[in-house]
Amino acid sequence: MKKSEVNRFNKLYEHHLRSLKLQGKAKKTIDAYSRAIRRARDYFDCCPDKLKPEHFEQYFADLVDSHSWSTVKIDRLGLQFFWKYTLKLDWKWTGVVHNLKVTRKKAMKTVVDQCGIKKKSPCIPWSFEGNKCYLQLPYSRLR
Repeated sequence: MKKSEVNRFNKLYEHHLRSLKLQGKAKKTIDAYSRAIRRARDYFDCCPDKLKPEHFEQYFADLVDSHSWSTVKIDRLGLQFFWKYTLKLDWKWTGVVHNLKVTRKKAMKTVVDQCGIKKKSPCIPWSFEGNKCYLQLPYSRLR
């Protein structure tokens, strides 16, 4: 990047950090959202305010290949925050990357399915609390 672009990025980045703090985001959220901005800057070698949705299609495609879906989701949210609160622009990129909504219950059932346990059996009651899955089996004494 040119020196003028580096200076513009640094100003926008500081404004982004200030906006995250003023919105009451947690420290880990601030770290993750700011990492998303730095990652986009490094990938494109320019200030992210110059980018358009078609640029991000390839970016997210490469990110899916190299990182987990949770990283992709956090980067999308971080860039969305940057556009909305730092650049004060609308985020109209809904088609760029799919908004995944995976619940813990669904994820846990997938893990249980992969273990080969039949979850649909009426004999095996399941209960889900938070991120824990409990298999409720009756206790019987063997003699």
